[in-house]
Amino acid sequence: MARRSKGVRSGATSYARTALGQLAGLFRGTAAARRRRAITTLVGIVGALTLARAVEDPVLSDEILFTARQFFGSARPAG
Repeated sequence: MARRSKGVRSGATSYARTALGQLAGLFRGTAAARRRRAITTLVGIVGALTLARAVEDPVLSDEILFTARQFFGSARPAG
């Protein structure tokens, strides 16, 4: 992605900003704490998907996705 065109990177930036805003709304705490948690969650999800797609072992791929869902899917809506 880093070596792609400006348009591709612009689209990725827009996606990241939108996703971070949506994720931050799911967490409690200060705005800064919600933002940090949103960033941590997004990079974890993206990393899990990337790794699950990269490995050739379907059992390992499923295990990666299952574990990521367990860990990152534990967010509770604020309120």
